[in-house]
Amino acid sequence: MAGARNALRENALTRNGDPGVALAHAAVTSHDAREFWTAVTKVLSDWADGAYIRISYAGRGDTGTVEGGPRFRAALPVEHQWQDQDGRTVRVAVVTEGTLPAQPPLGRLVEIAASLATLVGRRAVLERERRLTSFLVELSRWMLMSATDPQILLRYTLQSVMKLIGADGAMTLVRPPGTTGLQIRGMVGSATPLEEAMDSGIADACVRVLENGQPILVNDPEGDPDLARSTMLREWLRAAMMVPLKSTTGNVGVLCAFRSAKYHTATEFSLDDLSYLDAVAAHIASGIELAEAIRTAQVAARRAHAMVDSSPLPLALLTGGGDVGHVNDAFVTLLGLDAGDAAVGRRFDTLPLKPAGGTVAQLLKAARRTDTWEGPIIVERNGERRTCDGVITRLDETEAGELLLALYDRTDELRAQRELVAREKLATIGELASGVAHEVNNPLAAIRMEAELLGQAAERPETRDAVAVILKEVDRAAGIARSLLHLTRRSGTTPDYIHVNELLQDVVEIRSRVARSEGITIDADLDPEVPSLRVPAADLQQVLINLVTNAEHAVHGRDNARIEVRSRFEQDVIRISVSDSGPGVEPAIRSRIFDPFFTTKDPDEGSGLGLALSRSIVSDLGGRIWVEDAPLGGAAFHVELPLAHGA
Repeated sequence: MAGARNALRENALTRNGDPGVALAHAAVTSHDAREFWTAVTKVLSDWADGAYIRISYAGRGDTGTVEGGPRFRAALPVEHQWQDQDGRTVRVAVVTEGTLPAQPPLGRLVEIAASLATLVGRRAVLERERRLTSFLVELSRWMLMSATDPQILLRYTLQSVMKLIGADGAMTLVRPPGTTGLQIRGMVGSATPLEEAMDSGIADACVRVLENGQPILVNDPEGDPDLARSTMLREWLRAAMMVPLKSTTGNVGVLCAFRSAKYHTATEFSLDDLSYLDAVAAHIASGIELAEAIRTAQVAARRAHAMVDSSPLPLALLTGGGDVGHVNDAFVTLLGLDAGDAAVGRRFDTLPLKPAGGTVAQLLKAARRTDTWEGPIIVERNGERRTCDGVITRLDETEAGELLLALYDRTDELRAQRELVAREKLATIGELASGVAHEVNNPLAAIRMEAELLGQAAERPETRDAVAVILKEVDRAAGIARSLLHLTRRSGTTPDYIHVNELLQDVVEIRSRVARSEGITIDADLDPEVPSLRVPAADLQQVLINLVTNAEHAVHGRDNARIEVRSRFEQDVIRISVSDSGPGVEPAIRSRIFDPFFTTKDPDEGSGLGLALSRSIVSDLGGRIWVEDAPLGGAAFHVELPLAHGA
């Protein structure tokens, strides 16, 4: 008997090698937790000379019991339990007539298996997310292709839902127009017995979901007032999820998924399962609505065409050769074209859009290599740059290999986010600066008074000279404090008349103290003819501080580091210029430096929002901002503001 066990162990090691390696192989090849733990029973059984193995596991959404190997009724089990700080547990029982191998110990193998199970679970979640995305894209593709048979669409969808969430059955119920009851429109898997229970708990529970529009998750039929009334349901049902199908006209039906108690592998549904089902339900509702319209009307194709054209989401259909086949009104408006016909038939690479960081040719090539391409796309129209999220779906069912492009314009959203952050920071800085200025003025006044008294009492010339230096520096510090107070008093966002030169002088005075310690000289060349301007002072102040700060970064550490701030007034236009002696801005990136999040600084030095926010502020003030080469050798940023805007 011992020889047979040794031979069995030798064969097991020959097949699987080291049990730790076999566990790793099981983790690589398993698709979910149950499949992995089933493979673990085989590995442990081989390791223990063909012993009977029973494993009970409980984790985040994964709970169950698996077993394998022959039973030895006369033997007592060897048990081991593992638990981590997050409450995940694994209980292993080994029943064998022989003795367990000493190396590696059972506890070590269980610990390895539990760690690998975590990786398998994470991979399963990622795979489920990928499958959900692919499924929704495929379902949207079916809807866009106008499937004329709603039963085919529902059956395909329900089968995909079962695979997605691991259900035993699924069905869709809809409320026909003008009626109060529900009718089954699609049913797959083991949900057939539920049709007999429609007059009892299932129908009432579905009506409840339909009327209140809230999904329900039931892992114990006894605890649901509707489901508990049916004896058949209490015996057959293990877990259920029901979510409303919400269309543009309201709730039109209910999507249900079930796990049956007749299967010993049945487990509870999780909140993640419910969220997946709810996401699918929104698409199913749209699919039902579209399919019903197509089935009941002869003008189905024109209706689908009208739905695309009226969509607020800019859409374009591209042919396999890269030509524009069709665009909707939202796409025409976004690109600033005259009409839809102006885009149809054109080469896609001639339209005023391009992917961020690439070319249109590279974009189309990447889109054809995958089912769905996603990335940022920049639209340029009338000198304005719009930032969009782009999604290109490859339509494999079409003979020409067409691509569907959808754009979501996020420009205003990003601008609002940046402005909110910037204003909060500016308000905080203003409060700090105001407090510092007030606190500094008091000791400065005391120092000046004592210095004046000292000067009056001094008899030695060198003492009086020292007092004069003290008074001069005190007055300089007081001037800086006054500048801080001036800046913080201009913190309002409502337009008000401000002295542009005074604002520039205050910015130069504040920044000069910081820049001088870094060996940077900031000069001001201000035109006395520059008039007052009626604008939100905080906005213009933010632009000026940002430009001067950027110039300081550009000249930092360079020889003869200089910054010049100028103001000029010509033909009812105020021009403000900030020039530096830095390396300048390369022509290749000048068109991008005003894009949100584009920056040439290190990540810890800049976020790429300063110039984008400055351009937004200047544009709102009716002006413009641009960059060119500076006489000092670096870059010169110019801001032009029309006097008429602030009149």
